[in-house]
Amino acid sequence: MTRPARLTRKRAGFTFVEVMVVLLLIAAMAGLSVMALGSLDGSKVRAETIRMSGAIRFVYGRSAINGIRYQLVINLDDDSYRVECSEDNAFIAADDTGGDGSLYDEDDDEADPFGIGAPAPTMDDCSEELLEARTLRDGVHFARAVTTHHDEPVEEGEVTIAFFPNGFVERSMIWLRDRNEQQYMTLTIDPMTGRVRTHGGDLEVPEDFFAVEEDR
Repeated sequence: MTRPARLTRKRAGFTFVEVMVVLLLIAAMAGLSVMALGSLDGSKVRAETIRMSGAIRFVYGRSAINGIRYQLVINLDDDSYRVECSEDNAFIAADDTGGDGSLYDEDDDEADPFGIGAPAPTMDDCSEELLEARTLRDGVHFARAVTTHHDEPVEEGEVTIAFFPNGFVERSMIWLRDRNEQQYMTLTIDPMTGRVRTHGGDLEVPEDFFAVEEDR
């Protein structure tokens, strides 16, 4: 006895449900890829923050050991930074906006203990193996930077942070971000100790930040 032949139906294509399942899988995979990219950029931002924090502490120490003034130059346009130095230990005569920098009475030494009103020194390249110019990794950018000789955070051009052999450094803040401006890290530098602190997120400038120099 022969079995009856089974009826077969040739499928014309994917059903609507199958198409939706495929689309959902593609969307999920794309979402995971974006999350992985964001996580990678966030890791780069944290890594660059740690590297820059180490560079700042190193410059602080070199200034004390060599007994001369150093400065960290941050280029916000090409996301790089370099180190310069000078045997002239004067502070800074002018802010980056072209002011004359005369914050104190030039004839009153006690009113200007750090030489803020003195002429700006000539800075030389202080490149060495551990102080060579560096560029941030791909996907990491300087958002802005500020010191107490600025009126507000700077987003373009160059910002300089001065280090002195007496252990004083300009109070400063540096913001790093990823390419999508979703991951932020903020560096803060204490003027009296040179201590560098890292903060997750886009830290705001304290209300008393610009009053530091005036109080001295």
